[in-house]
Amino acid sequence: MAILTDTTEEERRSRTDAVLDVQDLQVRFPTDDGVVNAVRGISFSLRPGDVLGIVGESGSGKSVTSMAVMGLLPRSAKITGSVKFRGRELLGLNDAQMSRVRGKSIAMVFQDPMTSLDPVYKVGVQIAETVARAVDLLKLVGIPNAADRVANYPHEFSGGMRQRVVIAIAIANQPEVIIADEPTTALDVTVQAQVLEVLKTAQDETGAATILITHDLGVVAGMVDRLLVMYAGRAVEKGTVDDVFYRPRMPYTIGLLGSMPRVDAREQRLTPIKGAPPSLINPPPGCPFGPRCPLHYARCDEAEPDLVPVDVDNHSAACIRVDEPVATDVAPEDIFTDDSSDATLAAASALGARAEADAGDPLADALAGSAHSAEPNREQDARRDEEERA
Repeated sequence: MAILTDTTEEERRSRTDAVLDVQDLQVRFPTDDGVVNAVRGISFSLRPGDVLGIVGESGSGKSVTSMAVMGLLPRSAKITGSVKFRGRELLGLNDAQMSRVRGKSIAMVFQDPMTSLDPVYKVGVQIAETVARAVDLLKLVGIPNAADRVANYPHEFSGGMRQRVVIAIAIANQPEVIIADEPTTALDVTVQAQVLEVLKTAQDETGAATILITHDLGVVAGMVDRLLVMYAGRAVEKGTVDDVFYRPRMPYTIGLLGSMPRVDAREQRLTPIKGAPPSLINPPPGCPFGPRCPLHYARCDEAEPDLVPVDVDNHSAACIRVDEPVATDVAPEDIFTDDSSDATLAAASALGARAEADAGDPLADALAGSAHSAEPNREQDARRDEEERA
């Protein structure tokens, strides 16, 4: 099984002064149908003030990773690897021992603020022991009329305001690590921006290392220092924000970027990734993204690729063709066309056999074929747009 392993010199240095160090974290859930390998060998280190973004589709293992770090998974979960806070191993601690770490040293902002807050207690009581401290924290996270709202119940707040209250609770004890698990889910775009600004304020106030978990790359663009892209329970690419956004090396990352709307590209169509993530009970052979990848060929099914360094020391990707997207300046729409995605899902093995038999460059041929087959679609789209305008 391929795992994410810190191999670069910079990462080895960062582990020596890391406030949170996670190495080869694996989580399995026994079920009647088999063992679900929810997290497979995740590793990362955080120093004070670092902001790490973990992104990926639903079911990729992001939230399970955070719950494993916090010790909040059910007893049926089988957890291996290492999670160290300030050099102290957290895996194996009982609930009473973990309770001394949760909230005080490592705080978490959960996905749904309504279920995170107790509906029968006023928010001020849930935030801090003293009213004055609760009012100060509500002011810090941008709650208007904090002195009055401290006596309100959770149902008297809007969704965005409830999330601000949850953030206030998270920073009440000046934690050294804040884990924000999908903090902007179900919020409109304007409120999302406000909540992210509050998270940034909270980090500045506490100086804490922060993990921001989301499925939306747009959320992390201006917030994080480093990105870790997850797929099928493991990391498939990691690097700085600039590395991942401007020099992606994993086709899955390229697909995520292509499916994200951009304000600077009015005429650009979104390029969705067709298909669904694989079963974590019976994963496909080789690369787990292979059945959905338009660049798939037979060699991809031989073994799951390791996460290997590319172009710079702190950028790595799990793909046997990491050099080709950058070398050919591939855009998401060039790879994830309707025709190429349909062909991949329908006959991946046939495409792989043909690519291996071709003596030329298989990526160049695939892109040339995709561009040629997609041309009639573009002409049809143009005619349809003209008819709609008429």
